[in-house]
Amino acid sequence: HLNAIQTLAPHLLRYLTVCVITSTDKKKKSLIRDLVYLIQQESYSYRDPVTEFLECLFVKFDFDGTQQKLRTCE
Repeated sequence: HLNAIQTLAPHLLRYLTVCVITSTDKKKKSLIRDLVYLIQQESYSYRDPVTEFLECLFVKFDFDGTQQKLRTCE
């Protein structure tokens, strides 16, 4: 499924990101790690406020940028 998302529908990363963030699964930490890796790989071809929020939070550790992206998501 990952290859299909990367090549045919990178916009689905937005919905996948929301699903992982709102998930109550006990594997959430590993899901976020995998998702962040995927977002970093696809950042050259697809960017939106939701994926940028996760990138600011977990990659750049830019908490001011994270708050700004969160406001943009609303």
